[in-house]
Amino acid sequence: MSQGTEIPDIVLDLVEGEKGNEGLRKRTMQKSASNRLGINDAVAARTGSVHSSFEKLPDAELVDLTEDHAKLLYLISLYTKSANTNKEEEEWMRQIPLLVLTYELTCSGFFGYDYAPVSETIGRSHIYMNISQEGKDDIDDLREAGLLNGLKLSSNEYQSVTAYQISQKGTKLLATAAKAIDDGGGVNGLPWRSEVDDIIRDPKTKNLMDICWDGTTFSLKGDSGFERVSNITNPEDVSYVSSPYLPASLRFGHTRELSSNARRVSEISQAESTMIDKELNEVITLGDVKVLVGEWCPFGSNHIVAMNDKLGSTERVQGGLFTALVDEQPSATKFKLAPGLTSVSILEFDYSQFLNFEAEVNFPEDDGVLQIEQFGVHVKDDGMVCYGLFVDAIMDKLHDHVSLDHLSRLLIDVHQDSSSILESLLTSYQRRLLETLLGQDVNNREKFNMIVAKKITPRLAAEKYLDKEDFENELKQVIGDTQSATDVDDNLIIIGKTGMLVISEDETKIMDVLLFFASMTGRRIILDRFFSRIFSLYEMLKEIRGLILNHEASPNSFQQIRNGISEVSKQSILLEEVLGYLSESFEEMVIPETNEGTIEHKTFVHLKVSKIFHDLKRRTKDLKKNMVGIHNELAAQREMSDSIKEVNMLRLQEAMNSNTKNLENVIRSNERAGSSLEVMQMVLSGTLAFEILDRLTGEWSILDTWWGTTYLKEPLIETPGIWFFINISLWFLVAFGLKVLMERLTQKSAAVLVVRIKANVPLNKENLYKFLAGKDLQEEEIGMEEKMLVKKVSWNEEDDAKWGGSAPSIELSFDSKHSYLLSLFLQVEKVNKNINEKNIKEIIWQDLIQNGVVLKAESWE
Repeated sequence: MSQGTEIPDIVLDLVEGEKGNEGLRKRTMQKSASNRLGINDAVAARTGSVHSSFEKLPDAELVDLTEDHAKLLYLISLYTKSANTNKEEEEWMRQIPLLVLTYELTCSGFFGYDYAPVSETIGRSHIYMNISQEGKDDIDDLREAGLLNGLKLSSNEYQSVTAYQISQKGTKLLATAAKAIDDGGGVNGLPWRSEVDDIIRDPKTKNLMDICWDGTTFSLKGDSGFERVSNITNPEDVSYVSSPYLPASLRFGHTRELSSNARRVSEISQAESTMIDKELNEVITLGDVKVLVGEWCPFGSNHIVAMNDKLGSTERVQGGLFTALVDEQPSATKFKLAPGLTSVSILEFDYSQFLNFEAEVNFPEDDGVLQIEQFGVHVKDDGMVCYGLFVDAIMDKLHDHVSLDHLSRLLIDVHQDSSSILESLLTSYQRRLLETLLGQDVNNREKFNMIVAKKITPRLAAEKYLDKEDFENELKQVIGDTQSATDVDDNLIIIGKTGMLVISEDETKIMDVLLFFASMTGRRIILDRFFSRIFSLYEMLKEIRGLILNHEASPNSFQQIRNGISEVSKQSILLEEVLGYLSESFEEMVIPETNEGTIEHKTFVHLKVSKIFHDLKRRTKDLKKNMVGIHNELAAQREMSDSIKEVNMLRLQEAMNSNTKNLENVIRSNERAGSSLEVMQMVLSGTLAFEILDRLTGEWSILDTWWGTTYLKEPLIETPGIWFFINISLWFLVAFGLKVLMERLTQKSAAVLVVRIKANVPLNKENLYKFLAGKDLQEEEIGMEEKMLVKKVSWNEEDDAKWGGSAPSIELSFDSKHSYLLSLFLQVEKVNKNINEKNIKEIIWQDLIQNGVVLKAESWE
């Protein structure tokens, strides 16, 4: 490497690491101020000058870059690129696939990161993923340095999606680093390139693998068919002991003390965990930890009554073992179910307002993992559900030394188990409401963590914990993205997106405020999900409107429209019911009163309780407007679909009319053909008769007689031309006669009057059978249905004078089971103008009355 070459700090680190010197800076809590140099400062310190490519960077863009920064930048560069011209397409990488690769490379030892399970949302699915907060922090560092571009977009479920792309500055930095190492005698390219390729490239084709999601797991798939399933969605389990805990303010008129499992701590001394990296990087530890996990569920007084009844709160022997299994054969002798029951012990209750109980979880765990899990549960009629526990020990750490790495895994286990417990106690109606709002994986729903501890080590000023490095990354594992940290007198309160950490020697003074804040946060989580579901319904309505406007493009479009409208209608009704429960819960909430100057009031002000409460109420009202919009759009689309139905029915009716006319023409044509066939039969029968006579009499002709010779042969046959003329004339006369006959038959078949009568009147079945006994029935048809026995009979009337010159053929249909005359079908040859529909209806009506088939008072159409 030439002496005049000037390179950035990260490149010098890479070169020194390749040469075996100290070089690569590791991520540790003890980063000193001198080690936190900006890029320009580090380059100047090592080379005496600043590299020209970074010379113009403002100080605000300079950050510390470590080896993991460089590796992460290289990983993103493989999957993304920026466009150099307008004709090129840019390539971006979504955050979730990047986190999957980060996890895989962390497990392989490539990254020096830690990870912990957190709740993530993919579409409408909620899953727990082993996410590295340090990796996410490094991504933010690279963005701040301008080495990565960030892009925000929305999914079709209206969830926010973040994507990343290496910037041109980042591309130049990597190119400079690789060139510097190669000039220095290192490997071809970056030194750890092969380690990355072994994980992210197809072993056969060496092409980059895609990260695929099948609804339950992530996997890395190559173009050769190679596939490797990732364990990122499998949260690691730890062994722990917990005791039930509920704040005194939630225990109304309690007379029974909570249980304690402190004596059972020794049982997990030899227990194990499923953690891959068992060496902890304990940046923060807590002492005497109490965990409150809160959520909101659609509850009302009737649901509390049903839950009290289900748990046997008023019975002599309360509680017991419970399961979510639905007994589909209650009359059977026995049944089988998978292991994993919950033992419930009632603490106190009000029959229609609230219920407190202890729940001991007995779900099976992995081999070697022992979890003595018992927590208190508070359920209130306003929808607030709170699960509380005291951490007695986690792995080999007692209650006075709780690692946040361990605690993050305990929280996920509490989330999952508490969902299973509540599922067995909710009604099917409540489960249906939650599934509509949150999706099928409702047991992985997001909840709010409130962690209360007496001490934290190290104890620093509040702002020191938000250092964008190790302290903050540790806290994100249990409370999500940090939002604020404040010292309130001797208490420390750190608020995150999914939880809060409270350090206090005596939390009872501020517990009412904390519980109210947690209750509001549980409702905020539901409002967030509700808002995204509304736009999901709007998207469904948009698709349905597209089908309506283009319904002629597919013969199946009308059925798709009906199914879509039905599904949106069902979901909107259920969501409106959820919104109704939510609105009522806000009406029942009472903001806690505090005295100015007290620690309770200071906490109240810091948490912005009043503002958040009123903001949530406004959001709820705003959602009502959205629901009205959905119902209006749904009503409009129903009208549009009804119009399509009417158009289709009109077309169907026109087609039926056309087909009926064609059928009538075919019938008339068949009748004409039948008449022709009858004439031909007559001709053929005569010809056959003459042929028979010829066979009986032999060769004989009229010309052999004397009078035939005298009067026919000599004057007609022997005279030229006369016999030929006679033959032609006779042929003409016969043909003309047949033509006249066929025309009369055709005219007779065409002049038909058809009368259809819809009766639907009661009849006397005995008299009907007597009436039909005098008819020469030609056809009888019986149709048997579940509640009807329909018979059809037909005959030809014989009295022409009675019917005005031509007797009709009649078909009569009646319900034999209920004695009802249904309809009549009459067809008559209209040989004169005196026959019309009115006359025919009057004649058949009088005929049925005279024979006692129907009553005179009855009428028909």
